[in-house]
Amino acid sequence: MKAPQLLLNRTLDKIPSLPEFHMVGTQWIENEFELRGTIPPLWILRSGVSLIFIATPWQDAREKDIYTETIKGLMVATLCDAYCVASESWVTAVHSEEELAEADAIDTLERLPANRRDSMLLQMTHGRKSTDFIGTAWLINEARGNLRQTLGVRQDEYFRGLGGIGGRFSNLFREIADEARAAQTAQAKGTY
Repeated sequence: MKAPQLLLNRTLDKIPSLPEFHMVGTQWIENEFELRGTIPPLWILRSGVSLIFIATPWQDAREKDIYTETIKGLMVATLCDAYCVASESWVTAVHSEEELAEADAIDTLERLPANRRDSMLLQMTHGRKSTDFIGTAWLINEARGNLRQTLGVRQDEYFRGLGGIGGRFSNLFREIADEARAAQTAQAKGTY
């Protein structure tokens, strides 16, 4: 497993709002993807005016969990007040009611045939003091011949009061707070 890679440490003139911070990530992602045709799983941690860009090139679910725990530790150590995470993923591609019924009947999406999946890039941004979050998704145009993959259609969403859409990165601030409460409770009971 490779160590997380510091890509950029940037200081801004003022603390960006959550939407402004999200757009900093969006612009960086689009530029990097255009240059390379891909990006590793990316984290951007905001601590006031300081932004830290970190790549975590996991290979499987176990490594993803290890990297996520490492990022949570960095979030606490840097007094992170917002974070952005971006990773390639995929969505079910259906073109008829029959294909939709077939996809719904499969218990694990990994079992869905490759021709029924579209690659995508997903970016989510969360703030520590907000249950709102911002999401951006791009379809990925697959590589053809000697051309690398490119970003396709983009969709931006601002979710109010949801706190996350599920998955491993739904809201790490909530996870950190829950773990701190559990540790305090265990310490108070003398079981820590």
